[in-house]
Amino acid sequence: MAPFGTTAPGTVHGPSAARETAQWLRAQFPDLRMEIQSIVADGDMVAVRMLSEGTNLGKLGGVVKAPGPPAFVRATQRVRGAVRAQA
Repeated sequence: MAPFGTTAPGTVHGPSAARETAQWLRAQFPDLRMEIQSIVADGDMVAVRMLSEGTNLGKLGGVVKAPGPPAFVRATQRVRGAVRAQA
């Protein structure tokens, strides 16, 4: 089961939940590649548009049988709150 719950799109709260989500994704898609295509910030809101691709080798929450064909997903993630730039 995904660490963000059973309903889409799911919510991730805090750094530890984000780490759990990344670990879950890596277990499902060991060859996962994520490409940031654009980042937009306005005040305390940041939006990231990305393309993810990988081969499903896990059970994907028990819904999709492994191994699956390569998957390609375009997504936009929004983050609100204290956002700090890192060099």
